[in-house]
Amino acid sequence: MEHSLPDGGTRGVPRKRFPKEACLRLFILALVQFAVYYGAKFLIRGRQMFCMAVPADERIPLLPWTIVIYFGCFFFWAVNYYLILREEQGEDSRFFRAGLMGKAVCFLFFVFLPTTLARPEIEGTGVFSVLMRQLYAVDEPDALFPSLHCFVSWMCVTGLRGKSGIPAWWKVCSAVIAALVFCATLTTKQHVLADVPAGILLAELCWEISGTIGKRRRPPRA
Repeated sequence: MEHSLPDGGTRGVPRKRFPKEACLRLFILALVQFAVYYGAKFLIRGRQMFCMAVPADERIPLLPWTIVIYFGCFFFWAVNYYLILREEQGEDSRFFRAGLMGKAVCFLFFVFLPTTLARPEIEGTGVFSVLMRQLYAVDEPDALFPSLHCFVSWMCVTGLRGKSGIPAWWKVCSAVIAALVFCATLTTKQHVLADVPAGILLAELCWEISGTIGKRRRPPRA
């Protein structure tokens, strides 16, 4: 008789910690995100931009220290991509499909509805102010709507749903971290208010559509 192991495998049949298939999906998602963001920026260079800022955006303070959250979210994404993709085996690729779908939609918005925003002057000589100036120097204010930061962060939250092998406390922490990322996109003046709910809504829609596709592809039980 086989006995279940804590990692989901069985005695004599150890479960791979991170299957090659999951590794490939992780690489593809990261590559697609890079291509979508920088590819769109290249295509819209010199184009007329639209600004979606509203008066409420002007009341949001610039907080240079939140650049730590803005950049730190890449580690947050990596951890959750690892946890989620490790759980998705074989045909169970809802997160992977949703991620590709959402990034394709982002690309279309970036190219056909290019948006921008007015950034403030960064004053001060502190480390966070220096980092902010460097960020502004290398990252033009375009390809904003919907926010990729918000989309990917909320995809990490949706992807954890229903994953019994992931502790509940981490699911709660992930939701809190995602909310902090939303705030950081605004307090670093990298996005305007409209970009945030658009990224969240896109993640939810892609998650639901991907789930529907998965059900249709799944063979009926005998």
